[in-house]
Amino acid sequence: MSGACAKLPSFRSPVEPIMASPGLSSPRKVFLYADRLPENASAAQVADRLRHHFRRSEISLRGEFILHHSASLEAGERDRSILELAEKLAAIRVRDPEKECSFREPVYGEIQYEKRRITDSGVKAHGILYDGFELARILGRLIPREERSSRHAHIVMSNQLFGTWGDDRRYHYRVSVYSVPCLISTTGIVEAPARPREYYLEKQSLAAAGLRDGSLEVLKRKYAGQFIDYDDERMTEVLVGYAMQAIVYAATGNPFCSEPNCRFFDAHHQKDLIRAQLGGDQFCQHHRDLLQRLNRGCGEEGR
Repeated sequence: MSGACAKLPSFRSPVEPIMASPGLSSPRKVFLYADRLPENASAAQVADRLRHHFRRSEISLRGEFILHHSASLEAGERDRSILELAEKLAAIRVRDPEKECSFREPVYGEIQYEKRRITDSGVKAHGILYDGFELARILGRLIPREERSSRHAHIVMSNQLFGTWGDDRRYHYRVSVYSVPCLISTTGIVEAPARPREYYLEKQSLAAAGLRDGSLEVLKRKYAGQFIDYDDERMTEVLVGYAMQAIVYAATGNPFCSEPNCRFFDAHHQKDLIRAQLGGDQFCQHHRDLLQRLNRGCGEEGR
């Protein structure tokens, strides 16, 4: 696949935030897409919370990203476009997380699965891992030219699992990828940040003993509250924090903060994610000031 292993910028470790400039402004329009979110996650509530934090941005809630941007096509053209997208998505599956470029030409069944996943909301992702930057690149080409400027931000919330190649020369699951569009994965929220070390040790012991039905659920109950799970009622609030990071990325080019108690902290462990995202709307001084400046409309003349 041409360009499959191109290097793209990666914001994956905590870095100092870019300081606000006099011309700083929030995106004029923010488009929030919801694709197969778990029942406990409310896209409408996420949108409402974003309106509270970014009062000068128009927050719009859209449906599934690909179907939304294919809706204006004629039936035949739409079918061809979806088949082409299915081929591209099947081609960016990570076949071997230990290899940077494990892409290969997809087979017929893989393409048909991706086509069904696009058109049928009942099709589940089955834990397939995709390259996050390649996924963002494919989706970004669907955004119409009039919505590609710095005045617009596109945030895709889905259950699709994606990862990026790490400095330790292997793929890692990710919660988010910041680009155009920004991607946020509910599966990544559950699987990417590490759970308590003791959880993994006990899980290994259960596996060695021949994991019995119900044993894993007992283990999860033992560590309840110490990590976000798929049916977690806290999922919506966590999505709010990552969507805020996406908007700040659109405004400044940097979604993260190095302060562990700030909602913009790049959490690599579940305990850090819970502290940053579920401790109330807490921000470091820099990001408090930044949000105030965005809401005052600095740079309004550039809109």
